[in-house]
Amino acid sequence: MNQKKSSGRKTVDEIDPTKLTELTLTDADREEFDRGIRLFNERKFWHAQEAWEQVWRRHPEDSRLFIQGLIQMAAAFHLLVDKKRYTGALSNFEKALARLVLFEPTFLGLPVSDYVRVIEKAKDEIRRVQNGNAMTIDLSVVSSIVYWAPPSRG
Repeated sequence: MNQKKSSGRKTVDEIDPTKLTELTLTDADREEFDRGIRLFNERKFWHAQEAWEQVWRRHPEDSRLFIQGLIQMAAAFHLLVDKKRYTGALSNFEKALARLVLFEPTFLGLPVSDYVRVIEKAKDEIRRVQNGNAMTIDLSVVSSIVYWAPPSRG
């Protein structure tokens, strides 16, 4: 998968997953990050991605791709659930997946492998509708974001 480079940052294909480190989140980062989780869990996907984008912008390191993956997952669910734009949702799920798999099984106290499975299920649901095997998306594919362990404080 080829991703465009922007402002000298690495593409997904250029990242060495063995060299990724936990993000050090400031109190402001943690507040926005947690707000994004709360909003996502309330199915306010657009607002969740806006909160996470604040954190993403403040981190130049490779590990910020995790935040970008969450943003793209939220964008995909926004398109899937709120807009019913399946092709756009699939595209965003693919982008999110390419980033989140780099951080499996857990990152920042979150069960990343669970999100990867949720994305795969959501993609299957979209294909089911697109192939005429269902009339609507089974929205039980939308997962909540929960901490497995208390996240470390920077």
